[in-house]
Amino acid sequence: MTQTPPTERAIEEIAALPRQSVTRRESAALGADGQRETVVAEVKGMSVAFDMTGELAGSEGRERVLAAVEAGPAAKAAVRLYQNGAGPVAIISGATHKHVEIVRISPLTHPDQYIAILDEDGEELHVIDDVRELDRESQETVGTALRQRYMTAIITRIVSVRHELGISYFEVETDRGSREFVVQNLLEGARWLSDQRLLIFDVDGNRFEIPELDALDKKSHRLLHTVL
Repeated sequence: MTQTPPTERAIEEIAALPRQSVTRRESAALGADGQRETVVAEVKGMSVAFDMTGELAGSEGRERVLAAVEAGPAAKAAVRLYQNGAGPVAIISGATHKHVEIVRISPLTHPDQYIAILDEDGEELHVIDDVRELDRESQETVGTALRQRYMTAIITRIVSVRHELGISYFEVETDRGSREFVVQNLLEGARWLSDQRLLIFDVDGNRFEIPELDALDKKSHRLLHTVL
């Protein structure tokens, strides 16, 4: 059992639980000081106890916690996605949105979490907290869209590199043609996968790979070493 004394924290924790996991159940026991303690939630078969002593003492605090359990966690918009010939389609709370864009909000730190669904004008329609919360078809649609958006380009030559105030500006030749990209912080945006293999993430989450450092020409080698 987990005891959570402050009323506000108890209510916030209840609101954050998956809706299907919470049911109201109440039982009583006497604490060491003779005050009543009440278990108010059953979470996936495990009891969560909220201590009625201390900050939760009194009928007002108790009733607020019970009301939070009765209301259940805050409802999230129902989301489903599928693919048609023109691209991803999102159904959000019953409304259909065609030609949506699916982008990562935190591509480096949370690649499978906090996925934004944007409309044709780039306005945010919804944020998916975790792709694993979606149904299978929606997960596949999101995965396909992200793979297409964040394809890895192989750098064959570095044309120029400019570094200003911690930001690096690259102009490169890749297997997908000429590219220009920006890296906010190379300490975080560049990852050595081996002594020869380097992966660089730009500010939009796109990936650029140098599979073999020694295969680059001398100028590319020299330019890379000015920023790494």
